[in-house]
Amino acid sequence: KLGVDPYSDNIVLRRAVRHLAKVDAAVSLGMKFGGVPGLPYAADLSRTLDAIYHEDPAVLRERRRKVLAGYGLEPAEIERFSNTLLLGPTRQQLLEEIARSLDHVAGRAELFRHALSLTSEEEVQVFLQSASLLTHLKPSAPLSRLLPGLRLPAAQLADGQVVVVGAFDSVYWTEDVAGFERELRAALPPEVMGRALALSGTISGRARAELTNLGWTLLEQPVAVLPAP
Repeated sequence: KLGVDPYSDNIVLRRAVRHLAKVDAAVSLGMKFGGVPGLPYAADLSRTLDAIYHEDPAVLRERRRKVLAGYGLEPAEIERFSNTLLLGPTRQQLLEEIARSLDHVAGRAELFRHALSLTSEEEVQVFLQSASLLTHLKPSAPLSRLLPGLRLPAAQLADGQVVVVGAFDSVYWTEDVAGFERELRAALPPEVMGRALALSGTISGRARAELTNLGWTLLEQPVAVLPAP
């Protein structure tokens, strides 16, 4: 009904949600999720909050363990994912919904392994938004597999091309960005038949020109706006 994350790190917000839930229960109105209007890429988020609001946390946790095992994660990886502080229940469920949206794409375990390497709130939010972008690509060929070992979500297409996705407010050509591009290019598999970047937000003219000269095709996307679960 409120359209907010009940597991928010914002203590004041979380207390307010608990208080309103108790009041709501007392007057028998029932807590029903009504959607989050106006948010691009909200389908995965809608299913996530619906599950969080309506299903028992223990049931969700046990089911997620089975899903992750089905993707090929080892028991130790599943345990780490289930207990990583930066990945609260809503973020875990959102990532599971994103992976489910990539049905028939190989290597979905890499989404969860990537999430385990994140070290800050900012990294987590960029990763979740970028992964959500991955589910809304309209590439020249079907997605074949997700790639391991990259700092952003990336997929290889059936025609051999690789698409790397990044949800950023803006991209400028700086020394750090140039270094990141070199690292990214070096980490790509040798059999790549072409390289594309799917970016949300804005990109400067200098950055566009430099990336094009380095062999990247730019696939700009609408801004991926997701609340910070």
